[in-house]
Amino acid sequence: MGHSLGDSCQASAALRHFRRLHEVVHARFAPDDEISLDTRGHLAWWQAKAGDPAGAARAYASLYADQDRLYPSDHPSLLQTRQSAAVWQGAAGDPHAAVTELKYLYELRISLGRAADRDTISNRNHLANFLSASGDHAGALALHEAAWRGAEARLGPDHPDVLRARSAAMHHRGELGDVASALAALRDLLEVQQVDDPEGLDTFATRARIADWTGREGDPAQAVALLGPLLVDRLRVICPEHPHTLGTRMDLARWRTAAGEPSRAATELTELLADEEELLGLDHRALPVTRAALADALEKIRHR
Repeated sequence: MGHSLGDSCQASAALRHFRRLHEVVHARFAPDDEISLDTRGHLAWWQAKAGDPAGAARAYASLYADQDRLYPSDHPSLLQTRQSAAVWQGAAGDPHAAVTELKYLYELRISLGRAADRDTISNRNHLANFLSASGDHAGALALHEAAWRGAEARLGPDHPDVLRARSAAMHHRGELGDVASALAALRDLLEVQQVDDPEGLDTFATRARIADWTGREGDPAQAVALLGPLLVDRLRVICPEHPHTLGTRMDLARWRTAAGEPSRAATELTELLADEEELLGLDHRALPVTRAALADALEKIRHR
């Protein structure tokens, strides 16, 4: 029930739900009972999703300390909690610390013979993403390219999982300057996704990435043309409050500014900022980004 609340764009309601559940569990079960530990993990997850990644990182670190007393050092739950603490520490603004932790965990999982496990694959993907966030696009590319080639050898070049792995690798090639490869991989992936699940969140995410790379390749007007329909679809299929919907509004306005429509972009960003303040709170990390984009649009207006 709690996860359903969050998955239906009610992250704050999910957080309140798990806080109440934690109170009930704390009153009825021992602190080291598995249900007590699991509830803390669910609570930390929705704390992050409700906009407090730093608090979630601390909650996961505290949970890890308690699990470390109870579980063997290679227990999957223990490793996963440590991974979650690292991921949200990185999301809160410390990607270098996240890289250090995730690299250790990834190498440990490989040494335990768990290379094909879902948790190991997740670990590798997070590690690559934080390497990229730290500026090491080559290191991120090496991880994702190895994953892509391995999946291709097992599944063939046209399997959706292979196309996703290729897209992740090509993203880093794009960051290193090969934008054409990034776009080609994304378009091949989108072709399959639009057949399999045209209104899926992953399909929408691929469309957003294509728009972003299109703008970065030097065609902001086409990026705007791609993001307009995507925003309509996200508003219809998910909800106005969803972070992906808010992010699409941000991207659309930002590329409008680059495409020579700063006045319209400023109007959209002013509306977005008001919505973010109401929905996310005044301390959310998205607000400074929106304010910076609004300042850029206003600066372009002044110099027209």
